[in-house]
Amino acid sequence: MLRVKPPSSAVRLLDERDRGAVLAICDRDPVTNVFVSSRVRALGLEPGRLGAQMWGHGAGGRLQSLCYSGANLVPVAATPDAVVAFADRALKQGRRCSSVVGPADEVQALWALLRPRWGPARDVRPVQPVMVINGPPQVAPDPLVRRVRVGRTECVNVGHFRATRTPYAIDL
Repeated sequence: MLRVKPPSSAVRLLDERDRGAVLAICDRDPVTNVFVSSRVRALGLEPGRLGAQMWGHGAGGRLQSLCYSGANLVPVAATPDAVVAFADRALKQGRRCSSVVGPADEVQALWALLRPRWGPARDVRPVQPVMVINGPPQVAPDPLVRRVRVGRTECVNVGHFRATRTPYAIDL
């Protein structure tokens, strides 16, 4: 059986007391970390609400690296030592995710440690850029797509919509 020897700093399960430190790490690269950051901001770190565990790793009691472990396994700012420790934790608990996603170097290093026990990947996409726009769009917007605005979200109750042709409006 393959056993990955973790570095001296162990992985720990994070909780609400770690929320500020978790968000500070995510905010270092907000575009890349938008998935994890948005989940933590909306739901906190309690695994039942988050739908995942958030693992932390660092030296000297200082949190440096994270790993979201839910339907996806998502390393955040994972140092090489953290990658080894996260792989060890994932191997101990058994496979619970369908994908490993995140920065390519962190994901590839993590997958190299997981693959011998978890088996081959269905697909590997080593280059899948995070898309962001920082200027005016180069194409005209589709007139059939409504613009999303902060503070107002509409949800559709199918029965209500069929009867009235208007969605429920929820002001946040």
